[in-house]
Amino acid sequence: MNLDECDKIFDLTKTSKTEAEFCYHITPLFETYNILSIGLGRGNIFWRARTIERSPWPNVFDLDYPPPTIAKRGRLNDEGSPCFYISQGIETALQEIEAQEGQIIQVAGFRNLSDQMLRLIIIGEYSHVQKRGFMNLTGTDPNRAISRLINNKVKNPLSLLYIDRFLSNIIGDPDARKTKYIFSRALGEFLHSQVDADGIAFPSTRDPGGFNLAIKPTPSDRVFHNVACLLIKVGKKRSFHVLDHEIINSAVKIDDELNFIWPEKYQNGQFNVYGMTKEEYEFTRNRTNKDAIYDMLSMHSSQNR
Repeated sequence: MNLDECDKIFDLTKTSKTEAEFCYHITPLFETYNILSIGLGRGNIFWRARTIERSPWPNVFDLDYPPPTIAKRGRLNDEGSPCFYISQGIETALQEIEAQEGQIIQVAGFRNLSDQMLRLIIIGEYSHVQKRGFMNLTGTDPNRAISRLINNKVKNPLSLLYIDRFLSNIIGDPDARKTKYIFSRALGEFLHSQVDADGIAFPSTRDPGGFNLAIKPTPSDRVFHNVACLLIKVGKKRSFHVLDHEIINSAVKIDDELNFIWPEKYQNGQFNVYGMTKEEYEFTRNRTNKDAIYDMLSMHSSQNR
């Protein structure tokens, strides 16, 4: 498929009135486009943010995906069918909920359980691998598999990259809410019909360089556990998508009923991580440098594949 043929299909999708019509129009693209999927192991913390109304949300379930009875239509989910939306970084999570100056935001961190692998469809990474040599989401390209796919196994690499940017734009369209997310939801269903995966990872449009994950409820329950919870005061919105913010509290643990336990007195700059394995705890116990937590998280980067 050449670029002109891609353009014709892109234009046709804009005329779609239903999800089925959109899927019909995009189907030929996947004769050229190879859907990327990876297994994501225990490693970095993913974040979910929620505005505090009067007092901090008391329980992990308050920052989990909503129950079906109140689940609204979203970028990759239908009404009544919830999805667990999380972000690669804290600032991305804040940007995604359009946090405003002066607000207090509660941000919960989630990691894979040590014995669980998360299978993700990834959109928007071909161009990053071509330019940088690694995926933005993981910082790797294991065995240069994606680079070889682009350079050696695709007849028209530029068309592959072009389609990848188109699909990324469909999922991340900042104006998609105006059309009730019809195209992004249709694309999500199409991708899941082609690849057996737990969720979809896609670039953030509100925080360039950031990534979001949309995970189905059942694998979310199977894979993730809560490992951190922060209260963040939002500062000024700066130029170039920079959002000033500071941590003003950090939970020390959760109890047996998954309630957040906060310190009696918060020490400025403290960032607590709980739910560590014995190996992780031993790794960080005798380290006093600020990078100890991040070094511990990087222990598991080799699990991504």
